[in-house]
Amino acid sequence: MSIDAKQLEALLWAQCSNEEAAAFFAMTESELLSEVENSVELQRIMSIARLAGKAAMKKAQFDSGTVGGKNGPDAKMLMHLGEQHLGQVKRTETYISIEQIDATIAALEQQLQIPNGEAIDAEFTDIEEEKS
Repeated sequence: MSIDAKQLEALLWAQCSNEEAAAFFAMTESELLSEVENSVELQRIMSIARLAGKAAMKKAQFDSGTVGGKNGPDAKMLMHLGEQHLGQVKRTETYISIEQIDATIAALEQQLQIPNGEAIDAEFTDIEEEKS
């Protein structure tokens, strides 16, 4: 069996697993690793190709976010990079007015048949027992 070093490097650079790279060469993962074990060149490729591919992807993302294409920087990519590398999070805030809260309470009181002005019991089981 023979493994082409350039093809192996390209597969690993593209983040293929050992199993996927082995399948490309029509061999099992064990056979691939055995071949690698017997070649200093293939060992070197196995140790750096995936990392080099990851670095290239990160650089492309960074370039897309900071330089961008013909329309300038990609705002979505900047958000992604901020989340991944700066710990930034996407935050959604919801505001509810006092009027909305009062209307919800009134609707619940009506649905539960609570006389206007009486406090709603925090234990819903008590209300269920009273209905029985």
